[in-house]
Amino acid sequence: IPAFSLTLYVIAFATLLARRRSTLDIWMCVVLFSLCVELLLISYLGGAVRLSVGWWSGRFFGLAAVGTVLFVLLAETTGNYMRLARAAANERRARLNRLTSMEILSASFSHEINQPLSSIVNNANAGLRWLSREDPRMDKVQAALQMIADDGHRAGKVVSGIRQMFLKSGRERVLVDLRQVIDDVIIRGWQERLLVDVQVERHFPPDARFVECNAVQMGQAVSNILDNAVDAMKDGGARVQRITVRIDDSEPGEIEVSFADTGPGIEPDIADRVFLPFVSGKREGMGMGLMLCQSVIEAHGGRIWIASNGPTGLDLRFTLPVGTFRVGDAIS
Repeated sequence: IPAFSLTLYVIAFATLLARRRSTLDIWMCVVLFSLCVELLLISYLGGAVRLSVGWWSGRFFGLAAVGTVLFVLLAETTGNYMRLARAAANERRARLNRLTSMEILSASFSHEINQPLSSIVNNANAGLRWLSREDPRMDKVQAALQMIADDGHRAGKVVSGIRQMFLKSGRERVLVDLRQVIDDVIIRGWQERLLVDVQVERHFPPDARFVECNAVQMGQAVSNILDNAVDAMKDGGARVQRITVRIDDSEPGEIEVSFADTGPGIEPDIADRVFLPFVSGKREGMGMGLMLCQSVIEAHGGRIWIASNGPTGLDLRFTLPVGTFRVGDAIS
């Protein structure tokens, strides 16, 4: 019987070792090998005498072999279940991230497109008022129509800029004068600020300050900062409504821009979270403006932060690396 059993064990062992199609085959070989050793110890070394040294050696070896194999198989099974659980959790996290990205993208479009649309509506109403007068001012109507056309083109550029920012590809960046970018935003929004009696003071250096950026995206970031400051002062009821825009050379190779208003500032409980999506200090705010500002500034190699936050105003600043000239650079 022992010889016949050993023959079967050896045949099975050789067959499994020859094919080795899976990890289970290898562990079956280990089990068969341990059975062979146990059978040799009990039947031949122990002489098949019960409770002899060889008999006990075979039993202990069999127990150790079975325990080891069982432990390894349990560990392998547990590891497989853990990997499956991690894979499922990663898949759920990836799905949640995709949904969150879609929410952020849709909210970004809604937030950014509201600005030119509001400007279009205001200019259209202004043009209608000029036409409804007994002596229509056609020059004013023409100016309002021109501003509507400009805002329509700006809305298209805003959509394209946001799409490029989230796609992280095809970003067109050229050397531009940062002073000119900020001036263009201030000029575009002068009517809205005039209605709420907000003054804008500019402290710019006399010579140009060039940065390499996407002018549309940078203009949207500046526009968001200015609009937040105007809304804060309007809702806070400040007697003196003033925004001070300053451009300085903070460190070698960097340009710092600061926006200081005279509003009530940001509530302390959200001051450290204002750059997160869907966090807003305004009653009807979407909480996307500063998040987009941070995305634009950091995508251009800069950083943005709140320098001071108090009951008499907020000072928000960002830095950008100084642009370097190359052959073929476009300058505006």
